Amino acid sequence: MHLVERMTFDIPQCFFCGAGNTPYEEEHRVGPFIDTERETGWGDHIYICMRPSCAGMIAVLADFISPDTAKDLRRQVRKLEKELHDARAAQESAERRARGRRKVAA
Repeated sequence: MHLVERMTFDIPQCFFCGAGNTPYEEEHRVGPFIDTERETGWGDHIYICMRPSCAGMIAVLADFISPDTAKDLRRQVRKLEKELHDARAAQESAERRARGRRKVAA
């Protein structure tokens, strides 16, 4: 399997929704398409478009996440790592102050 910008073999349409080499309504662009390198019937090539209802649905069924979701998750991880770092720094600072007080009291 690989990505192609245009469907060139017969039948040049998405196996699922039937979309051809026409621009997506939302994005005004054509392709890319997944060329499965498989045929059905008598030489009819199988392509899958990148619309959410086609390749997107396959990704969901395979438990993949969207790029937007991945970006959001990375942002959340960075935020949580910073919070953890700040909490550990505050804890170490408090422990140093407590050790200093014990030395003075002794």
